[in-house]
Amino acid sequence: MVDAKDYGCVSVSGKPDSGIVKAMDVVKLGKKGQISIPKKIIDRLGIEGESLLLVETTEDGALILRPAGVYPIEIYSDERLEEFAAADEMSPEMAKRLEQKLS
Repeated sequence: MVDAKDYGCVSVSGKPDSGIVKAMDVVKLGKKGQISIPKKIIDRLGIEGESLLLVETTEDGALILRPAGVYPIEIYSDERLEEFAAADEMSPEMAKRLEQKLS
């Protein structure tokens, strides 16, 4: 069996004669379909263990991993919605000023 640690991988960016060569890391797909991302890549991207990632595939068979933006949401109760509505109400004075500016 071949050990991925024994091999490096090189990618040529742009046109084959461009001379731009980029060293890449080789990772191994585990028995359960998992891969380990090298620590230097994790550090460079600023992600941490157990971070959520989006996975995409390209037509040429490449995998693209992107950090997922996860934002907390709040489900508002009827009382909280009423608070928002009350705070959003326009005073009669403000309504009159707005009507004057729009006229």
